[in-house]
Amino acid sequence: MKYKYEIASADDGRPVIKLQKELCILEQFLESEIISQYSGKTVIAKLDEVISQKENQLLWWGNIYALDVKKGITRVFNHYLDDDVEKGVQVDEEYESFIESVELRDLLYVWVDEIDKYRTFHS
Repeated sequence: MKYKYEIASADDGRPVIKLQKELCILEQFLESEIISQYSGKTVIAKLDEVISQKENQLLWWGNIYALDVKKGITRVFNHYLDDDVEKGVQVDEEYESFIESVELRDLLYVWVDEIDKYRTFHS
């Protein structure tokens, strides 16, 4: 895996992921949108369709964050702030990250495994 990550525990015990600064939006995406094994595996399956070229592109919308997946690269972004930027509004915070699609899939596997361990231990 190209990107280093660290899995830690929040104060309430749930897992959190720490990535390099350029991927801060990806951290937020994983922690807020991929909250179950089902949601993680659904996104992984859709990513695989693009990576294997069964589909050319995937647009996936969550509650706050969205993915624009192409074979080589995925844009992870806050779709509320993205709308503002498109309207010309100055945004004072990070609202997008870019990552290779294969690397995103690998991180999703790690994250889904962590969610599963947490839910198994806390159920």
